[in-house]
Amino acid sequence: MRKLLVLGPLFLSFIFIAAVYALQVEVPPNWRAGSLAVYLFSFPEDGGEYRGSLTIALAVWNARPEDPVRILLDGEEYAVIDHEGYFTYTLKGLRGSHHVAVVCRYRIFAQAAFWVRPPPPRPAMIPLSDFYERLRRERERMTWIMVGSTALGVPLGIWTKKKTRIRSEWALLLPASTLFIGLWRLDSLYMLLPMGVAWALTYVLAREYANYLGVFIIQVGLVEKIELALDEGNYAILGVGPRYWRSWFIKRYKVEIREARDTFTFTSKGVVIRCVAVRGYENYQVDDEKKLIRIRADPALSKVLKESEAVEWLQNKVADLEFKTLLTERALRALVAHVIGSFERIVRDLLVDKVKTPEELRRRIAAAKERLRRELEEAPAGPVEGAGTPPASAEPIGGETR
Repeated sequence: MRKLLVLGPLFLSFIFIAAVYALQVEVPPNWRAGSLAVYLFSFPEDGGEYRGSLTIALAVWNARPEDPVRILLDGEEYAVIDHEGYFTYTLKGLRGSHHVAVVCRYRIFAQAAFWVRPPPPRPAMIPLSDFYERLRRERERMTWIMVGSTALGVPLGIWTKKKTRIRSEWALLLPASTLFIGLWRLDSLYMLLPMGVAWALTYVLAREYANYLGVFIIQVGLVEKIELALDEGNYAILGVGPRYWRSWFIKRYKVEIREARDTFTFTSKGVVIRCVAVRGYENYQVDDEKKLIRIRADPALSKVLKESEAVEWLQNKVADLEFKTLLTERALRALVAHVIGSFERIVRDLLVDKVKTPEELRRRIAAAKERLRRELEEAPAGPVEGAGTPPASAEPIGGETR
């Protein structure tokens, strides 16, 4: 194997020289010096710029120990050729500006000044244990940042609720915009995602910071209840949205109440609110130009409603209606499910979907309609399963009728 490694290049050189002679290569005059001649196959270009290693390849004729061909690199002897053949030299590890020349005793065959750019730096390599440690620290850092942003979203939600006083879907645009920005720049602003979620949930779940005033407008044949959300300045908050941008996105009307000596309480959605009674719509006026609500209460009517317990009866009646509405909705859903189930069973039994002729289809549809009608007529008249029934010991919600 070693003999092949030694004799291989020599054998190739002889073959190459034979091929050159066979092709009768024309050697330029500037590459001759008496009987000595060279032919450069690969040589740096003068003023060229390279990266990495360089190769010098040349063929030499009539070189002898007393008349050799030398390769000079930056003025120093790099290689000496004292016999004929084909030679290849690879210049490695060069950086910056250099000069190379192929010379003999009497002539400079070729020379060039060139620039070698350093190779690109290798990517930084870190041990796997260090990588896992960095990953753990980064995970902890992100966790603390997200916990902090979540904690920041809670006071933001409370602050927004205090500003709007009442719950409004328009206010949710603020945390929604935070979520959008966090998703848009997820790589750097990921902490906005938990902050936006905490902001929105806190705003929805926080209590309303408004004092409610109930106004019962009573006239012949009509009773209407109006709830006004009031702030600390006795302004009614009538709406929140972008169309009220002139008043900082909140529609406020000043409330003026006269003769509100006697008031009573009313429970609405689990909240006890203070109420006044008004006789007719002429005593409840809304002035859109002056942004003013004028209320002229009737103390006598308020006192009558308070002493006659009519408001308590109305509350019980409303609760009774809400409970009955809930039972009706559950019964309706159960009834619809029962009808759909019966229809599917009848269609499956009569094989309606596998009929091939129109006459047979009409006949089976008629039979299915008749069977479904009989099942509905024969259904028990009691409560539908799943609708829910009040306990037997429960008292009537509405109380006795007055």
